[in-house]
Parts: sequence; C-alpha cells; structure tokens
Amino acid sequence: MANDEKRAGEAYIRQIIEEAGGFQAFSKQMDDFRDCQIRLDKERAALTEKYPDMWVAMGKDGVAAVSDSQLGLLADIDGQGLSRSAVAIDRLDTDPTPLILYARLGVRGFNAKAQRA
Repeated sequence: MANDEKRAGEAYIRQIIEEAGGFQAFSKQMDDFRDCQIRLDKERAALTEKYPDMWVAMGKDGVAAVSDSQLGLLADIDGQGLSRSAVAIDRLDTDPTPLILYARLGVRGFNAKAQRA
C-alpha cells in the first residue's frame, strides 16, 4: 500500500510540473511566489497598519487585492485574471494567535533532482 501511495504522489507531482510547463517553468513560478511571500513578510507591519484585519494578495508588482474576506479576495484575484499561485495571500491580523508546530525530522520527501533528468 505504501508503494502505491508513493507512486500516486509522484505521479501527481509530475502532473503539476507538466501543467506548469516543465520543471524550469515550475521552478520559476515557485521562485516568483517565494519573492511575493518575502515582500509580503517585509511589508507586513505597514500593510497591517493600512489594512488591519483584512486579507491581502501580494503580487510581483505589489498589492494585487485587498478584501475583508478570503472568498472576496479570491474573487478579486480571479476577476483580474491573476493566477492564485502567482500571489502570496495572508490575513493581516492585528491580534494573531501563536501557532506551535511539531516537526518530525527524517521524513523523506519527493526528490526534485530526479525530475531534472
């Protein structure tokens, strides 16, 4: 059963990469998304002051959309013809709840190097 799940997971990842236009295009999309997330994180304090408790989408050119609901934000993004994977989305919470995550080391993931071959 574990091998079947592994094969299904790898097939799904291959499908995502193919739909993105291949590994290079997928890698570029992930780099662009990371850049949007970094920018959102850097500007979070100023954005939270400007848009308290609102949802924001940060694109490569800056704030792409702001809404008081996540569904409203997604509708705005869709209405602009933007890809949801091309923007970093977060709620600018003025009173955030701390989140503690437990990570177990040693878990094996998908081998991206194998996709480059």
